[in-house]
Amino acid sequence: MFYNYCVFMSFVIKTTWHYPKILKYIFFAALNLMFADIAKCQNTDTTIVYYKEAMEGFPIPVALLDSADFIRIITPPDSGDNRRNVRDYYKSGKIKLIGKADTLFYNDFNKRTIRLTGESVTFFENGKRQSIVKWDGATKVGMEYLFYLNGNPYCTMKHGSSADDIKTLFWECFDSKGIAICKEGNGQWLVYDKNFKDIVRAGPVKKGVADGEWHGKVMSPDSIKYTAIYKNDLVVSGVGYDKEGTAYPYKKEIEKADYKQGPIVFINVLKDHLIVPRGPDGKKVSLDSVVVTFVVEKDGNLSHQVVTGTAGPELKDALLTALAKCKNWLPARNHGIPLRTEVFLPLEFIAGFEGKHYAERMFYMEKVLGF
Repeated sequence: MFYNYCVFMSFVIKTTWHYPKILKYIFFAALNLMFADIAKCQNTDTTIVYYKEAMEGFPIPVALLDSADFIRIITPPDSGDNRRNVRDYYKSGKIKLIGKADTLFYNDFNKRTIRLTGESVTFFENGKRQSIVKWDGATKVGMEYLFYLNGNPYCTMKHGSSADDIKTLFWECFDSKGIAICKEGNGQWLVYDKNFKDIVRAGPVKKGVADGEWHGKVMSPDSIKYTAIYKNDLVVSGVGYDKEGTAYPYKKEIEKADYKQGPIVFINVLKDHLIVPRGPDGKKVSLDSVVVTFVVEKDGNLSHQVVTGTAGPELKDALLTALAKCKNWLPARNHGIPLRTEVFLPLEFIAGFEGKHYAERMFYMEKVLGF
């Protein structure tokens, strides 16, 4: 029975693009059938993955449909083609992406996902084309065409010819009236917010890269403005202005919160301050499954320290005492402006050989809380 659901789903995917209004409700009816037992359906090589949009442009797989921004459906290859068919849909039922994939692997939620290959086309929710791009694995190659919400050309980006050539050039740009303001990598460039309501970055380009004085603004999590001087795509100097108008010179646009000697040194310093309690067997308790979370304030001080994982009360108290003694953090900065940042830091190292060299690495995450 579940095989029939999957065959029916394949039919819906192939025909929804041609008759979107008529088949919208059939599409979601088929989804409901498949959600009843997705694992069985996956055995026939039809896969559903839920995704949440991310600020960096790379969607994040999520476990629940309610948490998703769009739905990806992966179906078997067409006859004579070894690539899988990929269709993304907005939750309204409208098409979001049409493409092909050459790789199928498992993500963190044990749901199969893909790596795009060849040409893919994306669409705004109003049905107009959003972009046309060619993929080589996870890398964009050749010419990428972007469009305004009304379907008119917005810009063209010129990518390298292969996954080994990742250079990207600003090539053509058109203003909202359709006037070409950049041709063959020379002219002016405009960068809009995702809804094309506001210009968030603008400046001159030469030979396909930023060169000259650019002006921009960052709207999230707070409104800031900045001016930067570029030379051959590198920041020579810049000044960011917070919402009070205070100026912060910078030479690096984004800086993450970091311990002055790096996070691995921080953990070693933390352990130097830590008096590890002993368990009933007389041995020191393990730190491998313990996670510390804290906020790096704009002045570099730590606050809101929390210990999670398998730590007992004595170990938690010892860790909080040690954290209070740790200084020398550098705050995250956006165009020079210091940010409050929440840091998520497991205390277990991942050690091993990278080529011929032995190295220690760690899982490290941070979340910007505001200016």
